Amino acid sequence: MFKIAVMTIVMGFMTALGVSAQTAAAAGGNGVLEWQVRALDLHRDPNMSTWTAVSVRIEIKNTGKTPVAIAIMNPAPTVRMEGGLTFDRRQYPPSGVAYCNTNTVEGCDRQSREFTTVRPSQTVTASMTVYAERDSRDVTAPAWAEFSGELYMKDLDNGRSTRESITLNDVKVLNNLR
Repeated sequence: MFKIAVMTIVMGFMTALGVSAQTAAAAGGNGVLEWQVRALDLHRDPNMSTWTAVSVRIEIKNTGKTPVAIAIMNPAPTVRMEGGLTFDRRQYPPSGVAYCNTNTVEGCDRQSREFTTVRPSQTVTASMTVYAERDSRDVTAPAWAEFSGELYMKDLDNGRSTRESITLNDVKVLNNLR
């Protein structure tokens, strides 16, 4: 009984201080942009009975001094779950951030006028869903996953463009396969 009371008090303090597994985010950056994924939502897609889906929300913040144009690049982002199941099929472009349907910086340069502009200190959120061709009834509930993808970035002051590889490990998975 004493252990339960102490744990309850400690959890109460942690919650009051904002310490929670729910708010922990997998994060990374390149000195100009910072990106993070708080959690991945594992769920069934009602329109695709033999597929399982993962919804991703990636927050991208410009920590630099100049505005940049950004886009999620081809190939589609990938989510690899604990246990090895890989989600790498995209049905629709992401929302909230532009999508470059080529896998080269030069190809994205030709489209960059249409990409999302992120000003210094501004944060944008890209939302997307990736799929695995696996019946969700066969998927076990993983605790973590790895998110990886490619981000096109163009400095709007000097015109330089780059491809940034994003890999975030130990991303929390919210299991909504019920």
